[in-house]
Amino acid sequence: MNPQQKLNLVFSFIIIGLISTVLFISLSGNKTVNKHSDIHNIKEFQLMEVNQQKDLFIDGLITATTIEEVQMKVSGKIDKNNRSLSVGSRFKKNEILIKVERLDALYDLLAARSAYKTLIQELIPQIKEKIPKEEEKWKLFESKIQRTVPLPELPALKSKNEEELVYSLNVISQYYKTKKVEKRAEEYFYLAPFDGTIIESNIGKGLSIQSGKTVLKLAKNNSYQVIAQVHLNDLKRIKSKDTIQFHSVNKEIISEGMFSKTGYALSDSSIVEVYLSIFSQDPSLLNQVVQITYPAKKVAVPLSAIKNDSVSLFSSERIYKLSIKTIQKDKDSALVDGLPEHSHVIINP
Repeated sequence: MNPQQKLNLVFSFIIIGLISTVLFISLSGNKTVNKHSDIHNIKEFQLMEVNQQKDLFIDGLITATTIEEVQMKVSGKIDKNNRSLSVGSRFKKNEILIKVERLDALYDLLAARSAYKTLIQELIPQIKEKIPKEEEKWKLFESKIQRTVPLPELPALKSKNEEELVYSLNVISQYYKTKKVEKRAEEYFYLAPFDGTIIESNIGKGLSIQSGKTVLKLAKNNSYQVIAQVHLNDLKRIKSKDTIQFHSVNKEIISEGMFSKTGYALSDSSIVEVYLSIFSQDPSLLNQVVQITYPAKKVAVPLSAIKNDSVSLFSSERIYKLSIKTIQKDKDSALVDGLPEHSHVIINP
């Protein structure tokens, strides 16, 4: 290669190097400008931090605040003519729920009342003879003594002579002995303590019962409530004064209610029992499992953030478009649905 060719080759390398340097500087300069431009634009964004609640679903059980466990003081067979004692049966206060076969006790009661009536009949002639002004009240007392009804109240004793005469014939002691027989006979019956519903039954017509054993459980009408278990983190939402809805397992609305009170914290202390009132007191609802829904509160965002039913979110130095649903608008903001649980909304996209 002659000297001229070598010189041309050197010039060629120099020119190529210069061109490469210029291109590198130019590209580097553009990249720097774009980067600063992006940062400049991001710094101008106004971000709104959003914490969107989720709907809260809780299962509960409808129970009664007043439940009576029925135990009899006597053993025996349920009377064959006893009313139905099946679960779900309804009853009225003072209705006879249970009749235990009581033939022997009934005979004892009738005999005791008859004997006491005879005793008063023996007393009256002596009252007439010794204290005639008190005769009428004892005759009235005797007329009220019937074999099939409880003894009436004893007449008041108004003098020392009357007391001595009455006590000499054991009128007072026999009165209380007869009342004791009456009380014993009453133990073969059970009267309903309130209007209510049978929620548990271990007996029926013709079956035998044992004294001291629980045979029925009764729920009082108009005392129904819902018991549920919730996380402590959700307790604030549940304590709201808002009316809530109770849904059946088929998603049907069966009633409404409100928060009532908290109960005991469970073993791990992160769960607590809550009690809710329920407006419907229909006995058919007892022991039903219900679902309670606490809807998430909708987030309000400025109208400036919403463009064509979508918002711009900023995350990890990137911008995303997200479609949302506008629930309600006012002058400068709107309640929306569809935002993630935690996000940053650009309010000046």
